Amino acid sequence: ETPTVLGALSATFFDLLPLLRPAIPAFHLQHAFLYQPDGNRQHTAWLRHFPRVNGYVFVSGQARTEYERFLFAQHVPRSQFGKLHLIANAVHHFGSVRSHDRMGLLFVGRDSPEKRLPLFLAVCDALEAERPGRFRFTVVGAEAQPGHAHVQFAGRVNDAERMAALYANHDLLVLTSFREGFPLVVQEAMAQGLAVLATPVGDIPNRLDVGCSIVTSHTEEASVLQEMTVAALALDADRSRLQAMKAAALAKALAEYGPERFRESYRALLIAPTS
Repeated sequence: ETPTVLGALSATFFDLLPLLRPAIPAFHLQHAFLYQPDGNRQHTAWLRHFPRVNGYVFVSGQARTEYERFLFAQHVPRSQFGKLHLIANAVHHFGSVRSHDRMGLLFVGRDSPEKRLPLFLAVCDALEAERPGRFRFTVVGAEAQPGHAHVQFAGRVNDAERMAALYANHDLLVLTSFREGFPLVVQEAMAQGLAVLATPVGDIPNRLDVGCSIVTSHTEEASVLQEMTVAALALDADRSRLQAMKAAALAKALAEYGPERFRESYRALLIAPTS
């Protein structure tokens, strides 16, 4: 049988390409990509291998679109863009829709500039000031920040079962980023029955509908703070709507993010060239 080679953002993959027999299919997984007219030097160097690579796989449409911009700037014919494929990540842990007396807001992500943890904490502060003790707030993936006694900081969580339990103990995943693709944490949260409150970044506006999410109108901080605060208060006041959104999120996750669909997509891509 003819083997298939799959690389993932690795210089080794591109170094090995010239050593492979021409008949061996080769694919490259590109988790994220941002076109930078004065940057992308490594990708520009790898571009000489573009004709040899059978396909490029992206986990978000935003990343694929950015890579198309990069290729266009490098004078790659649009007729070659067909080798760019979109296959979303899969989720392996599914839960149920739960109800909590105090609505729980959850932030999952590292403390990096694009994630805007301080903005999430500002939302928490605003809600705590408006309705003291009414909400629960948790941060996963970042160290504790002083001055936010009402926020629980869980630190880094690498255990899948513990992470699933943390999701399940909350109602709303809050995404305050100014740049994203399609975060896996969104899929994981929905699979545990959480609704999503997010900024309009990456694939979020196109892949999440109003039945399971609320997306702010802008990424500008003041607007996000105001809109997210209002949205959380409204959902807390209308628990039937919140529960309906959570149920819709879980249903969407079961239909679209399961491992079987993921495996079928990769089988179709990786096996087809040799069939």
